[in-house]
Amino acid sequence: KTLKNYSELPLLIYKSQIQDRDFEPGSEECNFKQFVWNISDKKEERFKSCRTLIGYALHDFYDYKRRAINLTDSRLSDDDEGRTGKTLLVRAMKYLKKYTEIPGKVFDVSNKHRYQDASFDTQIIHLNDVRRNFRLENVFNDITDGIHVDKKNQQPFLINAKVVISSNKTLRVEGASAKDRVIEFELADHYSDIYTPEDEFGEWFFRDWDEASWNAFFNFMVNCIQLFLKEDIIKAESINLLERKLREETHPDFISFMNDGLESGFNFNLLIGQQGKKYLDKESIDKKELHKLFLSEYDEHQNHKFLRQQTYFTKYLKKYAEYLGFSWKEEKSGAIRSISFEKKNKNLEIPKANNEVFNDTPPF
Repeated sequence: KTLKNYSELPLLIYKSQIQDRDFEPGSEECNFKQFVWNISDKKEERFKSCRTLIGYALHDFYDYKRRAINLTDSRLSDDDEGRTGKTLLVRAMKYLKKYTEIPGKVFDVSNKHRYQDASFDTQIIHLNDVRRNFRLENVFNDITDGIHVDKKNQQPFLINAKVVISSNKTLRVEGASAKDRVIEFELADHYSDIYTPEDEFGEWFFRDWDEASWNAFFNFMVNCIQLFLKEDIIKAESINLLERKLREETHPDFISFMNDGLESGFNFNLLIGQQGKKYLDKESIDKKELHKLFLSEYDEHQNHKFLRQQTYFTKYLKKYAEYLGFSWKEEKSGAIRSISFEKKNKNLEIPKANNEVFNDTPPF
């Protein structure tokens, strides 16, 4: 590693973006590194993934495909518990970059002043704890083209800044455009409201550090940037992300119905053209008759505002196929519209439904 003076760099840097701290190349071994290892489920590939995400957020090269980072929880819970370390991870970046945090619950995409807390030198914008139904497509242009900051009674201006979105619930990332604009990362279920980094390390990060701790922290973060520049963003395998999305975007009774049907076969005496056949892999089924079968088995949903509608039921079917890794095929023959699923991964496990979950949110 070679240190250079700012005067030796080819481009200009805002004086306000310079962190007034001493730095020497050296060891990166510090409690913050252990914290990142813990929230990465103590697995090497997830740890590398998290480090590249940190590096991406911290680097200032913008002639590159820009994407938002979404940090979410991995625990399967009906409550918005949080406290897994998302905010702490992002706030650590403010000690290297100019950082603006916007409470997600008050972030209104229709408000032209939504970024008024940002400044001309802001480099990272954190939408912290966004609402459950936050729609990623509303900030597509902000992610890829820069952020228009419109402060009250001031001339608007454009800034380049990385966008980090934290959420206790999952984001709906639908379509190729959305999937190309966000990297989702689940934090492992290591910390909680009853077990915090302070409990584990016996110190408050940043507040209680001496110069040696700060220097190790900076070395760790700089090494994250170097890892990103060397290997690009490394995507982590899902822990519970797909199962959480399925739970939050459909309904537990629907999941139970589909799981039972895939494992043991539906009651095909009620299904047109499929009598006696087991519903596995490439067998097709009439969507309307499947919906009728569901409502006959779960008659308490006859008047449910979503489940009673064929349109929503079909959307749930598509979600089920998408998140469980099935290929989806839909065919029309006269008045009959049939569907078929085929497992892409023959070893795929079907998740169990949590019958305490109740979602009245439409799947789009």
